[in-house]
Amino acid sequence: AGYGNLAWALLVAALIIAVTGIWGRRELLASPRRDQGDRRYDLAIVAGVFLLAVLAVGLPALGANVGGTISVVSGLAITMLALTGARIDLRRLVGVGVLTAGVLAVFGVLDLQRDPQDQTHLGRLIDQTLGDEGIAGLATVIERKINANLNILLSSVWALIIPAALAFLAFLIWRPPRFLRTLFQHIPGVRACVVGVLATGVIGGVVNDSGIAIPAVMLTLLLPHVAYLVVRTHDATMVATDPET
Repeated sequence: AGYGNLAWALLVAALIIAVTGIWGRRELLASPRRDQGDRRYDLAIVAGVFLLAVLAVGLPALGANVGGTISVVSGLAITMLALTGARIDLRRLVGVGVLTAGVLAVFGVLDLQRDPQDQTHLGRLIDQTLGDEGIAGLATVIERKINANLNILLSSVWALIIPAALAFLAFLIWRPPRFLRTLFQHIPGVRACVVGVLATGVIGGVVNDSGIAIPAVMLTLLLPHVAYLVVRTHDATMVATDPET
């Protein structure tokens, strides 16, 4: 039961793209008299939508995908930070980690309250770690995930392109060329969209068995979206600067 790794990856990528797109549209159409209260209201709605996504992926009654929960909570929290314009520094990343651990702990406690035969992998993992197996049970799970990730990464030379592409995209966000700076300036929310999808994909690729396949499928939604916006922004800029129009 619950979402598989690639299913939640596509769901969350689409959600981030849609939510940040609507956010950007509202920012563009907002009245000059719009105050911070209105903006906080919009952020609260975004947080509520993101919370529903976290519940869909991580709630024990719906399947509790552990790696998915870690990825989604962390990635959506980073997306929220980017939407607010906050600088994503080490202190805030530590806060994201604490938030993620707290959410995972809550889901774990809820899972442990269920009958043993109904518990998800999260509840069984906590039970094993706190029981006879101790830390060895957790170490076994981590080792299995590392081996699964390496098997996927080394299965094909083409798989090695994905980490390189992710690193290149991260560099473009850090040092955006002119066309991306223009895009980020003209359409609010796009930078948060790119940052959020990349963060979710990278974290998901590290903590899930599906490994590099997770950011790969998320990029299949992100890259066409950004390419379309770049073209639209470029065309609009050309029209605005053309003296004959």
